[in-house]
Amino acid sequence: MRILLSNDDGIHSPCLRALHDALCEAGHELDVVAPLTEQSGVGCSVTLHNPLRLYPVQEPGFSGTAVAGTPVDCVKLALTTLLPQPPDLVVVGINNGANKGVDVFYSGTVGAATEAALRGLPAVAFSRPRPELEPPQALARHAASLVDAVDWRCCAGKVLNVNYPRCRVAEIKGIRAARMAESRWAENYERREDPAGRPYWWIADFLKRDSGGDDTDIALMEGNWVAVTPLQVDRTDRELLGRLQERFGV
Repeated sequence: MRILLSNDDGIHSPCLRALHDALCEAGHELDVVAPLTEQSGVGCSVTLHNPLRLYPVQEPGFSGTAVAGTPVDCVKLALTTLLPQPPDLVVVGINNGANKGVDVFYSGTVGAATEAALRGLPAVAFSRPRPELEPPQALARHAASLVDAVDWRCCAGKVLNVNYPRCRVAEIKGIRAARMAESRWAENYERREDPAGRPYWWIADFLKRDSGGDDTDIALMEGNWVAVTPLQVDRTDRELLGRLQERFGV
């Protein structure tokens, strides 16, 4: 397959390089367009008021284009301008940090994959928890084998959000389809002062509530399963839509 590879940790991320090598070893043709610097937590944001500058990256066994912008900028620019033809699949990751549950609304990794889905392409977002327990090469080979196991013709306009558990690859029990946990972050902003005595706030105390069931991505990851969650662009609440149609008409 022809694959567009991107991420949100930056083009120099060891996880992206490992996934690049594993996909090439599996026989895929790759185009790499990724952010110049880390862009974690930017979601689906795009650059509107600044120019997008490109920087070619050429190293032994690796070539790509770094974009001084967001992950979505990278995918937009690649699909509209840089690539001569659309890829068969867009792969994003491997992100250094899980993107489970409601994280998908904030994740630059999932945001980049969502941009591909918006354009009718199949996309997959790979993430692993921090701190890592081993170098990313074995995980990347596992991810490449998962890419080869999916019939991507059934996934056009969809995103597969793949979260690896916090264990070594040899300890993974297998792969399970999972629904997205609806857990919320319990966040706290800590007030601090800079050397001039001016206050600022730093987000702290990240605590997750219960995972919401045994079939969620969070619960499966805690059991050392790889959680694969299908995501769609259409976020319409069908049940509420029906009620509103009854009230206001179709």
